Amino acid sequence: RQCPLLTYGKGCRNTCRCENSGHCSPINGSCLCAPGYRGKHCEEPCPYPYYGDNCADTCDCHNNATCSHETGQCGCQPGFDGLKCDRPCDGKTYGLGCREPCNCENDAACNPVNGECVCGPGYYGKRCEQRCAAGYFGQDCAHACNCSGRAVGCHHVTGQCVCETGWRGIHCETQCAEGLYGENCSERCPCVNNSSCDAATGRCVCAAGWTGVDCD
Repeated sequence: RQCPLLTYGKGCRNTCRCENSGHCSPINGSCLCAPGYRGKHCEEPCPYPYYGDNCADTCDCHNNATCSHETGQCGCQPGFDGLKCDRPCDGKTYGLGCREPCNCENDAACNPVNGECVCGPGYYGKRCEQRCAAGYFGQDCAHACNCSGRAVGCHHVTGQCVCETGWRGIHCETQCAEGLYGENCSERCPCVNNSSCDAATGRCVCAAGWTGVDCD
C-alpha cells in the first residue's frame, strides 16, 4: 500500500522534507521539484535567467524585464510592452504596460517611462502647447530668426523668414521686381500701358496720360 501524502519509507514513518510544492518519493523520500525550483529539498528558486522544470529553460525577456522562475513569463519595466518586453511604448502612451495616455499637444511624443512630453521643433511648454516666442524657432526654440527689417517674423518650426507684402528673399532683403507684387511677389500687376503698381497692394500707378483702375 502506498504511503500517505508527505510520508515515505518503511512503515511510512518518515516525513517528506520537500519545499515549494515539491513531491517526494514514497520509497526513499527524494524530492521531485515543481517548475521553478531545484535543490535536494527544492528549496532553491531557479537562478536568473533560467526557469521551469529542472531550471532547464532560458528566459527570453528584454529591457531589464523580470522573468518568472516558474513560468518564464516576462514582467516589463515601465515604457515597454509585449510578451518579451521588446516593444517600446508607441509615443502616445507610457508607463507600466504602456497603459497611460500621453498628455502632449502638437503631435509631441512623451517619455515612455514617465510620460514627460518631448517637444518637437517650434514648440515648448509642459505639454508642448506653446509656439516659440516671436523671433525664435526650432528645437527647444533655441535658434534666433535671421531675417531683415522687412520681415514680419520667421516660421516657428523651420526659421523661414515671413516677409512683408512686397518683399521676398531668404532674408526678405529684396523688393518685388517691377510688374510683380504681393506676398512673396507672387502676383502679377494688372496694370497696362507701361504703368507700374505698388509692390505691396498691387494698386496701379498709371503712366502719364492714362487713368483707371488698370490704367486702361
